[in-house]
Amino acid sequence: MRSWLGITMLLLAGAIFALGCPTEDDDVADDDSVGDDDGGDDDGGDDDGGDDDSAAGKPDINVHPPQVNFQNQCIGKPGTLGVNVENVGDSQLHVSDQLCTLKAVTFQEFQGNIPPSGTPVKIDLTVTCTEEGEQEGVFRIFSNDPDENPFVVPLLVNCGKTC
Repeated sequence: MRSWLGITMLLLAGAIFALGCPTEDDDVADDDSVGDDDGGDDDGGDDDGGDDDSAAGKPDINVHPPQVNFQNQCIGKPGTLGVNVENVGDSQLHVSDQLCTLKAVTFQEFQGNIPPSGTPVKIDLTVTCTEEGEQEGVFRIFSNDPDENPFVVPLLVNCGKTC
């Protein structure tokens, strides 16, 4: 009786396994019409897990120069350098805010849109040194760029003696 029960259990387990696990020959739902929930668009095209980016496009901020170095600034005498902000993407870039971590640096704030391949917007940065020494900081530009928000521009200020 014991061996018959063991054989029955083994056969039953094999049948359940065979029913539950598809094999290479089984037609597993491999077309995009079945709820695969991969975030794709199920149009038979490439399923990279996202929506079709070709129609929507993305903004892409680019800033020149990528860093600003105020060399040999005289104490009490303002010096101005600018950065050009451009959109090298294929959708509207919206610049929403800027922030500078150096108190000696002021800037003209820009808030607005830059069209794709449009004319760059120049933002002037003005430093007024109050004491000797080297200062480091950053200038942050906030936008709707999905990859670089904020865009960070390193700043270096070298304040010399009174001129």
